[in-house]
Amino acid sequence: MVADLCIPAADPWRIIPSAAVALHGALVDDVRDVDLLMSGRDARATLLRVGVQPAAGQATDLFRSAVFGAWDGPPLSVELFGDFDLAGPDGWSRVAPQTREPVAIGARTLFVPSADELTQMLTSFGRPKERARARLLLSTQPPIDHDKRRRDNRDRA
Repeated sequence: MVADLCIPAADPWRIIPSAAVALHGALVDDVRDVDLLMSGRDARATLLRVGVQPAAGQATDLFRSAVFGAWDGPPLSVELFGDFDLAGPDGWSRVAPQTREPVAIGARTLFVPSADELTQMLTSFGRPKERARARLLLSTQPPIDHDKRRRDNRDRA
């Protein structure tokens, strides 16, 4: 349902936190919703399309978003975050993943940040539940084959 929902999106979108960790193959036992990170304009348009009035995301000490809304149509609620920001030591900064990896679910495709970038994101959130998800994600990633990486780099040179 999320993949179909995002077809009209003009900008790249990604699933983040617990659902993204699960899509990377980790056994997450507490996925309560699907967090969908979008541009503000796509989040607003998507929410209106499913009959949800977009709202400014209520800021906490740690998070804020320009657009927020929850779509309760699917079995798991989908929370849309448009222009999502994180508070850090230097003030607010946009959560804007640079990677976007496809995950096939049947005939549909969902997108998540890379495992490395998702781990960094979860760690930057600073809360115990996200740090635990980052550790879970790290434990599911295959070990790096440094010899293969050196051979690949040598072959490319």
